Amino acid sequence: MIEKIRQRYNSYNFSALICYRISELDAQFADLQVKEQQWPLPGPNIMPMYKKYLTHTYKLGQNIICACCGCISHDIMEFEIVPQSYDPLCHLRIPEDVNIPFDENMILIEKIEAA
Repeated sequence: MIEKIRQRYNSYNFSALICYRISELDAQFADLQVKEQQWPLPGPNIMPMYKKYLTHTYKLGQNIICACCGCISHDIMEFEIVPQSYDPLCHLRIPEDVNIPFDENMILIEKIEAA
């Protein structure tokens, strides 16, 4: 049994395996040195990022107040926009001959001209 183990051990060329492994490690080390010399990497182009930031900021930089509940938000997509010609809104219309600039809560009420 011991003889078979020695024969099998001798059949492997460990010196070639060790040389291959050392050359592989040398290549990895050389690659690591190149990466270290190039560090720090140049930063990304900030102009597209800045433009995207400004666009997003301007989009959300508006205050939108719900006419029904008074909630304040910045995203127009959170609200349902109803045109002035929407029929149920005609009950809220103030006649043109009545002048009411503010109600008791100091909320401005604008007259809607009849179309």
